[in-house]
Amino acid sequence: ARKNTLLTRTWVLKFLVCTVLKRMTEIGLTGKIQKFLANFLTGRKIQIRSEGTVSSPRVLHRGLPQGSVLSPVLFNIVMATLPNAIPPTALPVQVSIYADDVCLWVAGIYTTQIHRSIQDATQAVDEFLAESGLSLSKSKTVWMPVRGNGRRFQPPSIVLAGENVTKVTKQRFLGIVITSRLRWAQAVKATSETCRPAMNAVRRMTGTAWGCTERTITAAHTALVTSRVMYRLPYMAPSRTDLERMEQRHRHGLRTALGIPNAARNDAVLLEAGTESLARQAKGRRLHQLARLSMTHPGRWFLHRVQARMKSLWSEAVEEFHNVTDPLPTRTDEARMAPWDVIKVSSDVRIKHLRSKKDRPGIAIRAAVEAHLEEHHRGKLRIYTDGSVNKARTSSTAAYCIPEKGWEWGGRLQTPTSSTVAELVAIDKALQAATLLPPQGMVVLTDSRCALQKIANAECGDPATTAVRKSLASLEARGSTAWLQWIPGHAGIEGNEQADRLAAAAHLEIPAVPSPANPQQAALDVRWYLLNASNEPALPKGALSGLSRAAETLVRRLRTNTANTKAFLVKMGKRRMSECSQCDEEETVHHILRVCPAYEAQRTVLYEQIGMDNPGATVDILFPDGPRRKCQKVFKAVLRFLRDIGLIDRL
Repeated sequence: ARKNTLLTRTWVLKFLVCTVLKRMTEIGLTGKIQKFLANFLTGRKIQIRSEGTVSSPRVLHRGLPQGSVLSPVLFNIVMATLPNAIPPTALPVQVSIYADDVCLWVAGIYTTQIHRSIQDATQAVDEFLAESGLSLSKSKTVWMPVRGNGRRFQPPSIVLAGENVTKVTKQRFLGIVITSRLRWAQAVKATSETCRPAMNAVRRMTGTAWGCTERTITAAHTALVTSRVMYRLPYMAPSRTDLERMEQRHRHGLRTALGIPNAARNDAVLLEAGTESLARQAKGRRLHQLARLSMTHPGRWFLHRVQARMKSLWSEAVEEFHNVTDPLPTRTDEARMAPWDVIKVSSDVRIKHLRSKKDRPGIAIRAAVEAHLEEHHRGKLRIYTDGSVNKARTSSTAAYCIPEKGWEWGGRLQTPTSSTVAELVAIDKALQAATLLPPQGMVVLTDSRCALQKIANAECGDPATTAVRKSLASLEARGSTAWLQWIPGHAGIEGNEQADRLAAAAHLEIPAVPSPANPQQAALDVRWYLLNASNEPALPKGALSGLSRAAETLVRRLRTNTANTKAFLVKMGKRRMSECSQCDEEETVHHILRVCPAYEAQRTVLYEQIGMDNPGATVDILFPDGPRRKCQKVFKAVLRFLRDIGLIDRL
């Protein structure tokens, strides 16, 4: 049976300046910093202005300046010693501090022990705050009993300063409503009430033929509604009914953003929106939180404790996390080099007259690159590098080639990494190989701006970046000079293309290249695991940009088979007959786009515009494969076809 638990929550008010200076002295911060803070915190005055009238100045004796970056730090310095002020009790009392919100809780079996422990702890907190020049807000201080399964639990009241503390059966703690029976219905209800005004506001911003664009509405729904739900849901375990209610509201908001009716299938709505259900998003948040905790020794100890709790939501999450990241990366406490001791790296992430390769022909890009290299790196040995991560994120490779020497190398890393780390490994291997050459000037050419920026940034001290700097220092010690230069990738530059082919071929090799130690490897494993388990976006980002709101919603209705065809209207009970007005067959989206003989001439033009002689099925038209521009071309052609046959307004 679960133990009985008692939870007490208090608010801290007011502040004394002398307390700050005393605490700073205790931790060893003395001298000029104390003089500065004393002048900063004392002698402050306020005035109130109302309708042109200004009050006389009032001197502030308590409190910290609001809006100052120092205020939270100073407050935390004072509150940091609060846990040590709680005396040993019959049962261990746990404490949580968030800003001015203090929570005490104790778990046990016997009512007398529970009450005595929490009462002594509450009294100790009150005395500590009084000595620190702080005070408790008695009107906001409450306590709540949480009884175990099948146990009677009626502890006496908690007393604070001679008065009984208010007893409650539910309490909001860090934004989540907790009840005395540990049921989540109240938390779900509070979440829904919090999101309802935002959902109504988003709904007023658009319609199926007017208002903001789909992109704007989707962003507003995510920021105002989904973010509030996802702040709470990962830490809740609602019932299936409550969870489905939240999912329904989530899908309703997506339907509003996409402009499709409620008749659309739920999976089709999520696919068109390019998002996941709330349950899957909450699971992802839990795994990412566990990845952050696993980066510290106390965090890993906490994971072991959580995993020991049987039949717990978080114990299942920890088990799944270990399955994804097994084994966890070994923690290293290497001393980082001071930024001013990091060697200066010669690098360039730009090419003259080439800001972007967008809308530039390949021959112009290659000419700009060659002109830049001829101007700045004439006579230098060119070394091309490339890193690759396959689509499934199951392997990472690195490669380099030196065309002038006929050298080339490619290898697969032992563990999957990010593309930037793969690029850094490729640069490191190329520099190590260059140490075998006679002293000369060299230029390392890579298509990864991020890798070059990490190397040049003295604040970056991860193992992969540090290894590149060591190789550069070793190369310079032998009399050679190396310049790191960015070049555009996939632009037809021969050396870059050769390195790219080597990196792609290395995915089929045995992983033999040691991967750099990455403290964030667990987070990468979780990210790739979630990417592989998620649905591919139905459309490339921006595929409907440039279309009107009415055109956007029509495309979405066609793709979800909820356009206002006669067959759909009959299904919804809005018509009696579903026959096409041009023939006797049932009018559906497939019938209009592929079958009806009355539209054959317009259909021929449609096929020519989308570059298809005879599409095999309707999905080939409504679900085109390819980049954003191809999708835009297809949808604009479909809209012109519907306009030519006179059905665009009705559908």
